[in-house]
Amino acid sequence: MDHLLKDVRYSLRVLLRAPAFTAIAIATLAVGIGANTAIFSLVNTLLLRRLPVPQSQQLVRAYIRGSHTSYANFLDFRDFARHSNVMVDLAGNRNQVLNLGAGGQAERVYGEMVSGNYFSVLGASPEMGRYFGPEVESDPAATAVAVVSHGFWQRQLGGRADVLGSTLLLNGHTFTVVGVAPEEFTGTYAFALSPDIYLPMVTYPTLVADSSALQDRDRTIVESFARLKPGATRGQAQAALSTFARQLEQRFPRENAGLSDVRVTGLDGLGAFEGISFAPVVFLFLGVLTLLVGIVLLIACANLANLLLARAWDRKKEVAIRAALGARRGRLAQQFLTESVLLGILGGGAACLLAAWLLSLTHGWRPPVPAPIEFRFALDWRVLSYTAVLSVLTGLLFGMAPAWHLARPNIAALIKEGAAGDGRSKRVSFRNLLIVGQVAASLVLLVCAGLFLRSLRNSRFTNPGFDVDHGITATIDPQAAGYSQAQSAQLRRELLSRLRLTPGVEAASDAVVIPLTMNSMDGPMFTPAMPANSRGLQTSFNLVGSDYFHTLSIPLLAGREFTDRDDATAPKVAIVNQTFARQAFGKQNPIGQRVRQFAMPGHPSPWREVVGVVADTKYRTAGEDARGIVYFPLDQGSEHEVVLHARVRGDPSAFRGTMKQVIASVDSRLVPDIATMREDVAYSLIPAQIAAWLLGSLGALGLLLATLGIYGVISYSAAQRTHEMGVRIAVGARPADILRLIVGQGVVLAAAGIAAGAVFAFALSLALRSMLNGVGLLDPLTYGSVALGLVAVAAGASLAPALRSVRVDPMAAMRVE
Repeated sequence: MDHLLKDVRYSLRVLLRAPAFTAIAIATLAVGIGANTAIFSLVNTLLLRRLPVPQSQQLVRAYIRGSHTSYANFLDFRDFARHSNVMVDLAGNRNQVLNLGAGGQAERVYGEMVSGNYFSVLGASPEMGRYFGPEVESDPAATAVAVVSHGFWQRQLGGRADVLGSTLLLNGHTFTVVGVAPEEFTGTYAFALSPDIYLPMVTYPTLVADSSALQDRDRTIVESFARLKPGATRGQAQAALSTFARQLEQRFPRENAGLSDVRVTGLDGLGAFEGISFAPVVFLFLGVLTLLVGIVLLIACANLANLLLARAWDRKKEVAIRAALGARRGRLAQQFLTESVLLGILGGGAACLLAAWLLSLTHGWRPPVPAPIEFRFALDWRVLSYTAVLSVLTGLLFGMAPAWHLARPNIAALIKEGAAGDGRSKRVSFRNLLIVGQVAASLVLLVCAGLFLRSLRNSRFTNPGFDVDHGITATIDPQAAGYSQAQSAQLRRELLSRLRLTPGVEAASDAVVIPLTMNSMDGPMFTPAMPANSRGLQTSFNLVGSDYFHTLSIPLLAGREFTDRDDATAPKVAIVNQTFARQAFGKQNPIGQRVRQFAMPGHPSPWREVVGVVADTKYRTAGEDARGIVYFPLDQGSEHEVVLHARVRGDPSAFRGTMKQVIASVDSRLVPDIATMREDVAYSLIPAQIAAWLLGSLGALGLLLATLGIYGVISYSAAQRTHEMGVRIAVGARPADILRLIVGQGVVLAAAGIAAGAVFAFALSLALRSMLNGVGLLDPLTYGSVALGLVAVAAGASLAPALRSVRVDPMAAMRVE
């Protein structure tokens, strides 16, 4: 320990004697480690973050019959959980879009309907006021209460200290604010989703004008989560809930068919991603990001190793004297490793400051999507621990090579090092090898960034199969304005009738899903020819109104469109796209064939006759392969939110005010979310834009570090060859010859790095191919431009040292050594 403290004090003196070198080293490490800290903060937020409640590891999500169950079933499950030896309690919640305010000032906010024991099961405490509890389920006078999120309190309510007791008008009903949740509280969502308002579940029928919403066992509206007893496992909870679900199946066979399909997962951390369809893409992208920031750090380590090797050459006499005085090789190595680890720790501290500044820029940032999404990046104990370990390992990594070269016991050879070529070639070749590695790593970074940029460009110009230039949409929730399901159909007809008579409107229709908005409906689809045990065709679907395909300019290839006659009392029909027709019916004529949606055992959905075939369109992402899509008449479905579509002449953005006026003329209680189709489909590009920005930034960092590395090596090499350059000039070498010699050295190093990096870049692009749109794995434009750019950078970085060598005085150079 005494030796270590002495080494630390000596290392501090050495670093303070070389302030320029120390500053450059710390800045380089701050960039490399800071990038890793920032990305790990992202990983920590999305995958590792725990809910800010006591013993969050005891909380589990119970997926009952897929995801949701009825409120009546939920009450039975809750009663069972309270009396089980596995669970403490079980609570329920449901996301719900709400209209806040009235008239022209109303706006859409995102709420969460929760059971009376919701907050007690979570074990959460409010920032202000109180949370409501079981009393809301037993006392009708206590139900009209609300808890608001910290963000909603700040944004919508001005952060007023007297917010408690104030009222909110939600879907035309008054609620009293009784509490404010802490800033970090996001309910049952460990990442991203952040509801604005929490309301008692028992008020749901009032808010959506549906008196039977909580009574019917076939109305699946509630998600469930539970708190396990200490020592209980998820497997035990799943077994217990499945056993009870089978009992409910037997008691209510028609409503509860398939109820015993129960799955229990974690509520936060990695468990929250179990069974999520997009989880593999998230894991892949975060894994690639982690790999790429690791490459940035390796480039930074290579730069520092080169800097330390350069200093090592200047410290050879110091090493020789210490070795002559009896210092052993291990002792010398310990000293130099202490210096590098100390640099790593200092760089890690600077990286934390840099990462904290970068994360502060994201505070309160919300992605431009129509959902309450917030990312709360923070330097918590996991991130700080990660950074500390990474700093020490980084110091060891870039310090090994210099320590090995300096801590040699051959004193005589060490003292003699000074003559040209004496022991230097190995060191120079090792430094060259580091540069080759830096260029290779930079090529991997830049190729990945280039592929994503090319993919993003392709996505922007990909034809989605429908008209995005003349369309405008308005999303409304009739039930939030007090309409029943039956009344909603009449309201939609009235709205479409007004729209179609509005000057400038060429066609109008309605639907449930706007394609390419990160919203989708998917499930298995069946045909009579499929065997009884078939899992069906995994298919996307949409509920659309009459004239929908004409409005979106989707070609009708066979049969007919839906009409107003395809209502709830008419025979069940469907329209399919080309891909589904080929997958389901082969070469048979699809018209007249029958299809059926996903159906629970013993609870089949009706067969539908195919009455039309339309062209393929994009549905989830612009880069997806053609997928099967089935369309159902909107009047034969049951959905709360609907989207009015209009195709207009001229610029659709100029039609916003008119769209809003038309809707208000029918019912001013409706709160539309209006956007052009171009804006709607832009949502699908947000992940690609974020990916391109992140990878582009990492590529730029890698290129900058590699440029500095090439400059350092060539500059050092040129300085060591001053004597040689003087001789060459003395015997008649022209300036062009000197320039070609030194610049050529940098270009050769870059070429070797490009060749090695291309192999690794291709291997990584194989893993990324599912995330790229219209870009080949060996995209010649990307690889070619990156390779030429790196060669140009290498030549440019070598030019300054070459020019200095050209200006060498032969007589002075002859006396250098």
